[in-house]
Amino acid sequence: MTLIGLCTVCTIALGIIDRLASDRQEQLRKSSTKRLRVKLSQSGWDKDQVMEMDRPTLMDAAAEICLAEEQASVAARTPLYAEVRSKISSPGSSALRLRELK
Repeated sequence: MTLIGLCTVCTIALGIIDRLASDRQEQLRKSSTKRLRVKLSQSGWDKDQVMEMDRPTLMDAAAEICLAEEQASVAARTPLYAEVRSKISSPGSSALRLRELK
């Protein structure tokens, strides 16, 4: 691998983990290789593939999982369009809806 290719790989790996909160970055860096492998295996990764990964690749994959978990958490807390729309409806539309239901 050329120096440019190696720098690109390092930049990509650093870019993924850098998008995590600093405490999550620290947790990943302190995690043992075995713990990273378990996390990936529990997330559905092929065990043979996980066993062949070196530590930087494991950390990169684990960072992707952490990002996906964070995004899912944010999405779960974000109200749906219909919920937001119903909260901002006017009092008149609520009265009209009550009349329609009767």
